[in-house]
Amino acid sequence: MSVHRAGRGHGCRALLGVVLCGIVLAPAEPAAAGRLTDFSQEEFLTLPRVCLAQRFINEELASPAVPQSERDELDRALGHSYLHYHHYCWAVLLMARAARPGGDRYDYIRAVDNLDYVLHRADPSFVLLPDVYVRKGNALERMGAGAAAVDEYRNALRVNPKYTPAYLALAEHYVAVGDVAAARAVLAEGLKHDPKSRVLKDKKVALGKR
Repeated sequence: MSVHRAGRGHGCRALLGVVLCGIVLAPAEPAAAGRLTDFSQEEFLTLPRVCLAQRFINEELASPAVPQSERDELDRALGHSYLHYHHYCWAVLLMARAARPGGDRYDYIRAVDNLDYVLHRADPSFVLLPDVYVRKGNALERMGAGAAAVDEYRNALRVNPKYTPAYLALAEHYVAVGDVAAARAVLAEGLKHDPKSRVLKDKKVALGKR
């Protein structure tokens, strides 16, 4: 699969021994007019609705999956940061490819780079930002960079201290490394911010049985 540079201001960096220089996904073969990637229609249709409504994702679909009125409303509600959100959507698809049997684990690195593209350009107030951080943490975990993943989960909570998925991801990280006490502390922290969270309560009960 070939790659191309993604605009200015995307400096080179090293991650797990691989040098990245603003790499984003590009077609392996010449794409149809308007296509930016080699993702199949079937892959695109696995994306969440907020991705299917994003203008650059919509342009790659054979037919719109979200009505124009809803796409316009999301554009207005999410602001100009949403213009860059297709890179998040590409990252979701890259991570799905990497997770398949025989998948290319380098797709996790491509995913991280696309997530960074969004993080570098989105406003701090962008409502979808916590999910971008958590998704980046997920990718880093799968690359074996657990400490870096924890930083991303914490970044998500810095943006939104009530963001339940970040607490869950942190707790699951600590359980995976055998630190159940730290996982319980994370869940307690989350419940302070969102005492009614059923998912955090259920996770706390499950850990209490360990």
